[in-house]
Amino acid sequence: EEFKQLNIMDIHPEDSRELGKNELNKLIESGIIKFEAHFKRKNNEVFFGDVSSSIISIGGKQYVQGILRDITDRKEAECKLNEAHSKLKDMNINLEKKVSERTERIHHLLKQKDEFINQLGHDLKNPLGPLLNLLPLLLKDERDEKKKEMINVMIRNTGYMKNLVVKTIELA
Repeated sequence: EEFKQLNIMDIHPEDSRELGKNELNKLIESGIIKFEAHFKRKNNEVFFGDVSSSIISIGGKQYVQGILRDITDRKEAECKLNEAHSKLKDMNINLEKKVSERTERIHHLLKQKDEFINQLGHDLKNPLGPLLNLLPLLLKDERDEKKKEMINVMIRNTGYMKNLVVKTIELA
């Protein structure tokens, strides 16, 4: 009812009248149009509409028939969805940046750990060398069975420590 009382150009707000003229010209040329635009009600309230129009001829006269649907809610929802999509995209970029920074930090810490373990292993291995070489000589020259038993325990434990250091270096 509201639409019937208005001139077709009256329903276009000032900023979209040119679009209205263009669409009217397309309708005259092709006989059918479909478009979305801003429109205004009688009370000058602006809304977003979807228009499908065609020209029909009845008794030698041409008439415009059309459907104008208010799609303001849908357009607002699309706008909100686009904003959310943009925010999500920004959040993903920031997240990827943080993940990259943290990954780089982890690699740095792992490198430091490896260097520390390697240094520790070599520092522990050096004092074991003389023990591993001298204890068998002491065992060979020792006559007291109790002392031989203690030297054997030292040789076994020194060998165990050497294996631990070697495995630690290999793991690093």
